[in-house]
Amino acid sequence: MYNDGTALFLFYFLLHYDAPEDLTIAFNFRFVLDALKVMDGDDVLMETNGALAPTLFKDADKPGAYLCLVMPVS
Repeated sequence: MYNDGTALFLFYFLLHYDAPEDLTIAFNFRFVLDALKVMDGDDVLMETNGALAPTLFKDADKPGAYLCLVMPVS
């Protein structure tokens, strides 16, 4: 965290995306961090129907153990 109260977070993703068109999606990082903090595994599944559709985050190592729905920002 910086002295002015801001922070920089970097995420690295190995992504498998199976659709004919490109997808650009943006999230409020705080909501994504809240979802990731409670997941124990190293792999996370993200399911969405589009750039402005709700996205479901799942712990890939424990299917059904935890689900989090995050709305993207426009």
